[in-house]
Amino acid sequence: MPSRSEKLRTDPPSPQRRRQALEQFDVLLREEAKELAWQHLFDTNPFVLTDALPIRLSGLYRQVSLPSGVADYVFCHERSAGVVGDIGVIELKRPSHLIFGEYSTQHLYRSKPLNVALTEVDRHIDALTRGEFLNTQNLLCVGTRRHAFVIIGRASHLQKRANTPVFRQQMTELVPLGVKLYTFDEIFEACRSNTPPLLHVLLATDSTANKSPLRTSSITRIVNRLGLHARPAMSFVDLAVQFESHVTVRMGSLEV
Repeated sequence: MPSRSEKLRTDPPSPQRRRQALEQFDVLLREEAKELAWQHLFDTNPFVLTDALPIRLSGLYRQVSLPSGVADYVFCHERSAGVVGDIGVIELKRPSHLIFGEYSTQHLYRSKPLNVALTEVDRHIDALTRGEFLNTQNLLCVGTRRHAFVIIGRASHLQKRANTPVFRQQMTELVPLGVKLYTFDEIFEACRSNTPPLLHVLLATDSTANKSPLRTSSITRIVNRLGLHARPAMSFVDLAVQFESHVTVRMGSLEV
């Protein structure tokens, strides 16, 4: 694991490494893992974060010590050698943390975990603006745009409270300008969309020599916790009916 304030490698990963990270992500979601487990996942697979962020990165640093405290992640993008154009922080919470609570059927409030995260990113952005961290990395801040991202909660929690125009407006007003919230589901979906599927290609061979039919088998696990979408499912069926094969699809105890 990288040491404190060390720059993480953001090189493009292999398809296999992407699939492994996606499987680990899925397991952590199902286990309601704590923040340390998520930090380990993102430290060892930083592309999971960079896939989701809407800006380009040339540097991603973990557990950065600032005058304001320790930031989970600091990132930057160099416009040219040594000149930073974008800089920001990422604060991690848990999927189980609520994002907003309800005073009544008409009023929302920020949850305690979200309040803590917003306070931390505000202090960290202020510290970055003063230039202490950039100076230690020999970077020059010129016309830099500042960003703050908080990863917290589940999409279902937001959807539940976005069912009225009043709540949607309040959710927008409760998040400070310049801060972007991401749910863990959104990060997972960004990782999944950038992960190529694992394909098994079956090649027919001439079996006339031993007068026996070709026999082969393969087991493929669908790692997307939402299952197989309609269009891929149709393609799967169209392909399967072209062969004289026994195909089994299983989900838990259900098998067809």
